[in-house]
Amino acid sequence: MELIYIKKGCMIVSVDLEYSVVNAGDIVVVMPGHIHSIIQNESDSCEYENILFNLDMLVSRQCDYDTVSFFNGIAGFNGYCPPVISKTVPHYSDLIHYIDEADNICKYFPDGYRLKIRACLFNFFLSLMHIFTRIRICLYTCLMIRWIS
Repeated sequence: MELIYIKKGCMIVSVDLEYSVVNAGDIVVVMPGHIHSIIQNESDSCEYENILFNLDMLVSRQCDYDTVSFFNGIAGFNGYCPPVISKTVPHYSDLIHYIDEADNICKYFPDGYRLKIRACLFNFFLSLMHIFTRIRICLYTCLMIRWIS
């Protein structure tokens, strides 16, 4: 899984040939196996963080059913997820908070920093899962309304 966190400026991203203009504060979610690219506007400058995750790094070596099923749900999510998460998306502020908190931890490496970063990542993915769940409910409701009509 890859996240592209736009820190400053504006650029164009493509995920599976779906183009979006992204601005400072936006997060682009690229699920495993999806084609993506970044295009800089000629007149704009942009600063972004590219964050690559191997979800296995958050699963303990001992069998923990809850953690395994949680991350399998994210890794195996095959419903629609908008690639760009902006300020209008519910839980956006939580996602940004956890990314920024992990960044701050990595600046100083305080005691227990590995545990603190893992906590940030677990909370980040929990918020991301809330977004996925909300989208599934909305899509299901739209399909049911069409079917009833």
